[in-house]
Amino acid sequence: MEERGDMEVMAQLSEASVAYQFPVGAVFDILADGNAVYEYRACPPHDEEREALIMAVKSWLDRHPNSLNRRASAVTAQALAETYPCAP
Repeated sequence: MEERGDMEVMAQLSEASVAYQFPVGAVFDILADGNAVYEYRACPPHDEEREALIMAVKSWLDRHPNSLNRRASAVTAQALAETYPCAP
């Protein structure tokens, strides 16, 4: 891949990261307090970096592209719940 192509990909990833930050951060804050979002519960480590949470959601969306038409908060909650399940 050309250098320019690499830079464009990096810019797109950076823009995507910014786009994910708000819904992921908002849903995480609710889930971190032990609350459910759309009946989903997640238990990520309390010291987990926001970037790791964003990448978890993006990775989940890459595996579930049909979910892109759903509400961002519901998708984020489901992605975090499946990535960071709570102990029974």
